[in-house]
Amino acid sequence: MYYYGRGAPQNYAKAAKWYQHAAESGDSSAQLNLGFMYGSALDDPENLLEGTGADLRHIKIRRLAQLEDPAVRALIAAASGHLPKLK
Repeated sequence: MYYYGRGAPQNYAKAAKWYQHAAESGDSSAQLNLGFMYGSALDDPENLLEGTGADLRHIKIRRLAQLEDPAVRALIAAASGHLPKLK
């Protein structure tokens, strides 16, 4: 509603507030899945990674603060080791 300006004036700040509320309440459409292509090969002592595929794993991000979690940051750093070396 607020994001697209349908039924109310467009307001990204209000939209973000409601998306955050929905995500924290468990609404999967308001959550972000942070995917790790080689997640099955990553050390995950906190058991944050979800999924059962041969390689792909993901983390559901429900709050922005989760991106500051040292365990999440460690997974991102470890996953970056799988990136190709760019020139």
